[in-house]
Amino acid sequence: MKRMMPWLTWALVFSPVLLLVVFLTLAAHVRLGLGHWPKPMWENYYTAAYSSHVQIFTWFAILTVYAAIPLWLLLLFFRPFRISLRTHLIQAGVYAIGWGLIALYTAWDPGRFTEWFLD
Repeated sequence: MKRMMPWLTWALVFSPVLLLVVFLTLAAHVRLGLGHWPKPMWENYYTAAYSSHVQIFTWFAILTVYAAIPLWLLLLFFRPFRISLRTHLIQAGVYAIGWGLIALYTAWDPGRFTEWFLD
């Protein structure tokens, strides 16, 4: 039987990268809205569009942190979602690299947006 849906396992392991992209677009949204980088513990920013953007980020974060790995492991129990052991190990590496990119951005963050956002 042909493997029908291996793309779903790839979508789950790319979730940290997508989370980072959504966070970076959120940072750009605030930067463009204010005209400068927000000052942590000093400035607030609120618009309906920003609120929607934060909600999208929140849902991506919930998926990435709580659901991606359990769903990925669950899917591997079903033949249509299995690819090969080597590919699944690569997928695990992609997931880890995605979290590494998030950690690097958080540590580097030139505009201190992460600090402002978590404030």
